[in-house]
Amino acid sequence: MKQKTISSSQPFEVRGIDGVQAAGDNIVETENEQISGVSHAAYRLVATNLHLPADSALHRPGQIVPVSQNDLDAALMRDRDQTL
Repeated sequence: MKQKTISSSQPFEVRGIDGVQAAGDNIVETENEQISGVSHAAYRLVATNLHLPADSALHRPGQIVPVSQNDLDAALMRDRDQTL
C-alpha cells in the first residue's frame, strides 16, 4: 500500500462521496498488485481510498472511503482549473 498527500485549494466533489469536501490536504492510499506471467515487473491498481478528516461542524467523524482513481483525478483537475 502506498500513501500520498493531495492538496486542493477549493472545496471539491468526488463522484461516489456524498457532499462537498473541504479544501486542504487529504491522504490517498493506493493498493496495487503484481501481475504475474509477464516478462517484466507490472502492477495494476486494485483500490484507491481517500481519507476524509473529521468535521465537527457537520458532526462527521473522520472516514476512509473508497473512490475511483479516475473520479479523484477529475476532481483534482477541476480544482487546478479553478485556481489558474
